[in-house]
Amino acid sequence: MTRPKSLGMALFSLVMALGANAQQVQLQDAPPAVPSIADKPVWALEFVKVKPGTFGPTMVYLDDNWIRVRAEAKRQGTVLTYNRIAGERQMLFPAKDSSNDDWDILLMTEYKNQAAYDGREKLFASILKRLPDNTAGIIQRYKKEDLFQSVKTRVLQDFSENGYPQLRLLTRK
Repeated sequence: MTRPKSLGMALFSLVMALGANAQQVQLQDAPPAVPSIADKPVWALEFVKVKPGTFGPTMVYLDDNWIRVRAEAKRQGTVLTYNRIAGERQMLFPAKDSSNDDWDILLMTEYKNQAAYDGREKLFASILKRLPDNTAGIIQRYKKEDLFQSVKTRVLQDFSENGYPQLRLLTRK
């Protein structure tokens, strides 16, 4: 009887070891948990139309204001990425009357989540107060309204649950 008992115990131990090992493999292969909507990044896209003859000063203005503020917000963890994209035509052949196109510069900011996006104005205002004034003298005479205007904005959120990036439009202005 001792032999069947020890054989039974060995078989039971083997089954338990294999079962536990199978559970570990299954847990390791499980897909990562999908973050909630509130935790997903939010993208803000701003389409900017540059006023005729002010493309250079506009780029300097954006360097000194828009980019510096986002760089600090990125350092703080609120902004994940930011990009400023200008159309090639505008850079190479600045038009005297640029009313032919909808926009000249695209400003993109990826925020950590919806809460970071919602608090952006307060955060950016506090950052601007703390940043040293590095604006060149020639640019200080320009106001944002003299250089460019925002023609439309889009706020998007990634809603992919399957690992493939997909965006959902949250607002349109």
